[in-house]
Amino acid sequence: MAAGISRRFGSDKRSYRLPDGRTMIQFTLDQLVNAHSIADILVVTSGTSIIPDLSYPVPILIVENSVSGLGSSLNNLFGYVTREPRYRNAPAIGVYLADMPAIQVSTMTALKAKATASKIVRPTYKGVAGHPVWIGRAFWSEFLSLSGDDGGKQILKQFKSKTEFVEIDDPGVVLDIDTPLEAMAWWESSR
Repeated sequence: MAAGISRRFGSDKRSYRLPDGRTMIQFTLDQLVNAHSIADILVVTSGTSIIPDLSYPVPILIVENSVSGLGSSLNNLFGYVTREPRYRNAPAIGVYLADMPAIQVSTMTALKAKATASKIVRPTYKGVAGHPVWIGRAFWSEFLSLSGDDGGKQILKQFKSKTEFVEIDDPGVVLDIDTPLEAMAWWESSR
């Protein structure tokens, strides 16, 4: 998910250049490619401005109403995957956020291994729920009525009993980068 408007960041954080020259979206995508097949990745964005930053031939879903918030973008995503033939046999999809580049590759693969059609898989770090969230096919239709900025919080709350929370020793699952200062602090601490 890379469709936000970066209100708190002050500029488009997807195109923010990290000290190694990569943009934040490219760094996050590099992590995803190390954990998943390129064929399994779909970038959800609000426009074409980030396309030059992507060095992989990944499919891109451009959502027009992302300014309404994450709920609207998730609605578009789940509408797309329920209609698109290439996802016909997918038991679950992982929802990753582009502004969470610190998630370890080993975390990504461990969570994917637990995903099934009949459950939601969510990491926790020191008891705090984080991302990515793997959504089983049984729950996809619930996301089709979302709108606004609430994202999927209410759906995740409603299906808490169907959620497997996986305690992970990876602070990246709760590190959401919202300012350039946070981006630099993360970068410095990870080197």
